[in-house]
Amino acid sequence: MGEYAAKRAVAFISASKAWNIPGLKCAQVVATSDAMRALVGRLPEGMGFRAGNLGVMASIAAYRDGSPWLDELLAVLDRNRQLLGDLLEEHLPTVRYTRPEGTYLAWLDCIGLGLKDEPVDVFRELGRVALGPGPKFGAHGTGHVRVTMGTSAGILRTIVERMRSAVAKAGA
Repeated sequence: MGEYAAKRAVAFISASKAWNIPGLKCAQVVATSDAMRALVGRLPEGMGFRAGNLGVMASIAAYRDGSPWLDELLAVLDRNRQLLGDLLEEHLPTVRYTRPEGTYLAWLDCIGLGLKDEPVDVFRELGRVALGPGPKFGAHGTGHVRVTMGTSAGILRTIVERMRSAVAKAGA
C-alpha cells in the first residue's frame, strides 16, 4: 500500500463469511492513521459495543487457529466450482455458467433451455430442487437461477441431475 493510501485507508473486516459465524456478531474496523481513526470515531454511538462475547472469542479462534480449516474449505469450494461446470457441460450444455472466483454462489443463465416458465419454478416443481430465483436479484435475473456450491460434491451432482430431469419433463 502506498503512503498516500495508507494514510486514508479504513478496513471493515469480519470472520463472519469465511468461518460461517455471522450470528455471533463481531466485526473489526482497522484505521491506518489518526485522521481515519477520527473518521471512524464519527460512526453511530454504540456501534463499537455491539459485538457479542461469543463473537469475539470465535473471531479470535478463527484468526489464530482457523487457517488450515479455511484453506481446506477454499480447496473444496474450488473443486465444486470446477465440478459444477463439468456437470453442466455434460448434462445441461445450453446452460451458461461463468466460474466465479470469490464466492460459493453460481449464477446460471438458463435462457438457452427454452423453458416457458421461470427456470427456478420448473426446477422446483418438476425436479424437486430449490434454487435461488434470478428475478429476486432484479430484472436482469429473468431466466437465471442461483446455485450454492458450498455443499458436497454428491449434492451438486444431485442438483444438476434434478435440473436435467426437470428440463426433460418440461419437454424443453
